[in-house]
Parts: sequence; structure tokens; C-alpha cells
Amino acid sequence: MVDESEMHSWLSSLQSSGASSSSSDEKKMSIADYLGFALGCVGMSLDDFCRLRQEELESVLKSYTSQRDFIIHDGWERMRHHAAVSIQPHVRKKIRARDLFHFGWDVPDDAKGRCRKESVPLSASESKARFESLVERTNACVH
Repeated sequence: MVDESEMHSWLSSLQSSGASSSSSDEKKMSIADYLGFALGCVGMSLDDFCRLRQEELESVLKSYTSQRDFIIHDGWERMRHHAAVSIQPHVRKKIRARDLFHFGWDVPDDAKGRCRKESVPLSASESKARFESLVERTNACVH
């Protein structure tokens, strides 16, 4: 087992190397925070955690975060694709799933870094006029 003083020196070297947040607004993680994350979230055993070196812990945390992000992105991508497939029979123009929703992880389409056309906010009067025209078109379809 590792001595408590060794764990504190290991933690201080870990924090000074940049494994924790470098922002001065955020508090530095304690050894208990790392231990809780490794055992509770990642699912490591206490023995495995105590045997890790600094580089190994950084790799574990990076891999866990990457895996978690992939799972989250996969669910949203499935939802976006399902929405596109569901909407497609009701529109004339072929739509892509990326045309429906823009996520922060989408790769830009053009050299300017935009994923789609930028929308210009409407003024209150323009928004009201657009709404009224939609109501008229909807009423024309219903009657």
C-alpha cells in the first residue's frame, strides 16, 4: 500500500503538471476527488488506483472522457438521423440530418468554418409578419 505522504506528493506533482484544470477560478482537485472519480466513475479498484503513475492516470481520465463523449454524441446523432428520416416524406427537398440540427462537434462544411447558413435575427415586426403569413397558409390548407 502507498503511504499517505507519498500520495500527497504525487498529487501535488499531478496538479502542477497540468492534469487538473489550469484555470484559477476552478479549485484544484484533491487526492480524494481523483480517488472518487477513479473508483466511482471509471470503476477502478483501490489497488489499481494506488499503483498508477501520473501519466497512466492522465491516460485513464482522457480515455474515460473520450468514451463518455462518444456515447453522448452517438445518442444525439441517432436522434438527429431519426428526425431526418421521419421528416423526409413530408418535404419536397431532400434534407440531410445535419440540416436539421447543428451540434458543437460537427465538422464545418466550408473554409469559413460554418456548418450551415447563419440566420439573421428578425425584428419583432418581421417575426409577427412571418407568423401571420404562416397562419394564413395553414388556414388555407385546412379549409
